[in-house]
Amino acid sequence: MSNIFHGFVAAALWLAIVALLFAPDSLRAAGGLSATVLPLSPRGRTDAPRPVEVRLHWNGSQLLEGRIELTLKTKYESIVRVQGPETALTNGDQSFRMFLPPVSRFEDTAEVAVRFLAKSETLDAGSSPIFVPESSGRNFLVCLCKSAAESSDGSIRLWDHLRPLSYIDALPTLWRSAFKFSPAHFSAEDMPDDPLAYCAFDVVVVDETAFGELHEKQLAALARWIRAGGSACIFPGSDSGNRLPGMLTQLLGESRTKARAAASSGVKEIQSYTAGLGQLVLAPPDVDFDSDAWRETLGALWRIRANLRAGGEEADWNVSNSTGTSRNPQRTMAYRNGWTNTLINSKPTTWQFTQSGYWQGGILIQPLLPTEIRLIPTSVIVVILMLFVAMVGPIDYFLLGAFRRRRYTWLLFPCVSAIFTIATVKISRHYLGTRDILGSLRVVDLDEDGRIARVSRVQLFFAAEDREMTTNAQHALASPINGFGFSAAQQNSPPCYVGVMPAQFQIVSRVHQWSPQMMRFLSFDEATPPLPIHLDQNPPWSFDEAVALAKKYALGNTPDDDVYFYQKGQFEQQEGKHATHIPNLLWAISAAGNYGAFTLVSRISPCGGVFKDDLPLIDSNDPNAWFIAVVHYDKDGITIIRRLCHGK
Repeated sequence: MSNIFHGFVAAALWLAIVALLFAPDSLRAAGGLSATVLPLSPRGRTDAPRPVEVRLHWNGSQLLEGRIELTLKTKYESIVRVQGPETALTNGDQSFRMFLPPVSRFEDTAEVAVRFLAKSETLDAGSSPIFVPESSGRNFLVCLCKSAAESSDGSIRLWDHLRPLSYIDALPTLWRSAFKFSPAHFSAEDMPDDPLAYCAFDVVVVDETAFGELHEKQLAALARWIRAGGSACIFPGSDSGNRLPGMLTQLLGESRTKARAAASSGVKEIQSYTAGLGQLVLAPPDVDFDSDAWRETLGALWRIRANLRAGGEEADWNVSNSTGTSRNPQRTMAYRNGWTNTLINSKPTTWQFTQSGYWQGGILIQPLLPTEIRLIPTSVIVVILMLFVAMVGPIDYFLLGAFRRRRYTWLLFPCVSAIFTIATVKISRHYLGTRDILGSLRVVDLDEDGRIARVSRVQLFFAAEDREMTTNAQHALASPINGFGFSAAQQNSPPCYVGVMPAQFQIVSRVHQWSPQMMRFLSFDEATPPLPIHLDQNPPWSFDEAVALAKKYALGNTPDDDVYFYQKGQFEQQEGKHATHIPNLLWAISAAGNYGAFTLVSRISPCGGVFKDDLPLIDSNDPNAWFIAVVHYDKDGITIIRRLCHGK
């Protein structure tokens, strides 16, 4: 008996050895692949792409080819999947830079699960916790760029003076903790050379040593991001050479020779420029951080609302529910800033911080629906219901009763139900059609020199049947959204990004029949389709001159275009056909009210996220800020061209 037992043991050992010899290398090395996901900043920016570093350790003896897949998930659901390009793993440690797309959640804890999709198998590499900014506040992220050889003490001292704390102190006490500021430390060599990669930050700060180490492509990317609405503070130093004049030429254009002349002679005092849609601050290394000039500079850098920058004395632009004066200076200041008694005495909520960013489905979907789409008339639905009730009620009873066959009711009822179901489906297809429906809204923002600063596009898609949809994107950020601003993962399976984001990638998602699927794209690429208008005259304009120019250039060949002007808190339609939904849409995407993040700031650097917080152009509390909007209609959808202006 013992000999039989030993024989079985020997045979089992030989089978195990043969299996290990012929098994894939990943199976021969138990636990051979492990991964750690490290965000490049502990706290990410709200509703913005998230750069992460994926560190893989592979202890197999063979080359492993495939894709890295990251899945961002909470304890309740998977939010999004990201698959990188084809790569090969060798034995040892390797690091990869990847982007997580913008997400906004109500939970602040999540994890990133890592898998390697090899050609023959899928390997789990573990998961890592990650902080996701919650929606009941706003997390601002500041990129601090310093030289790799420099100690971190200087960055820490600089960070202490970069936050607009004096302006936050003017907010109601319960609201001050809703705004959080986090640093992200980067060396000069690690700075991105793609302008869209800077959308991970609210503000970029470059010290004097690092500025001299940035190469030309990095400077060009930073300048392009600023012109699209970013905000940066640079300490050029004395050895910047031609870097600063060249960067200012790209940002400010050839017309502002005074700024370039000042830069070539060195920065001896704080200089602040409106560069395109963004803000650029140049500061000397010995700047006095306790001065009033630096406080005013922080107001410009962070685009603090005009009523807060006025210090409370001139903050009367948006007074709401102000029912008298108060002996409490905090309360009086809050009333002047447009705060209601309810907001002053309550903690900030998710609703207050997300209502400014909701796409407000009806306002957005209505203008995007093509004119040929038809809903089933109510009268048709009523007729179908009446016929159905008549068939399963009196007709069934009296007809079968006449033939004394009422026992066949259980056979007739399902047959009638099936017939009416088929008929209803055919009627719905008659009205809705059998092809997919696509609508598009394109928002093109021009700077004061008439150059394209950024292009935001919202694409509405109605699928005629349940299917998988693949969307291609290049040099853009993309975020699937639904009509209320939440990630599409809440309604459908999580979208999957495949490729290199933001350079070139695909978004694969599952769409349901006649369920609206919206996708938002943000691009800085100027190779866009030709604009229907060309306002090539350089400002400054008076208001009347701007009206005349817009009418001439917008209505010369396209008489159906709408021309709007926003000034002193209201839109005025000048020319074009009347469209009742367009003013509401313009208001929703161009000016933010005094709630959520916009209780502190008037504008936010571009992020291309799920919400539309980065679309507002102006401070609704600033009487000298205004813009022209021309709305153009064509077969592809709606194009809104906005041009920002300053002055009375």
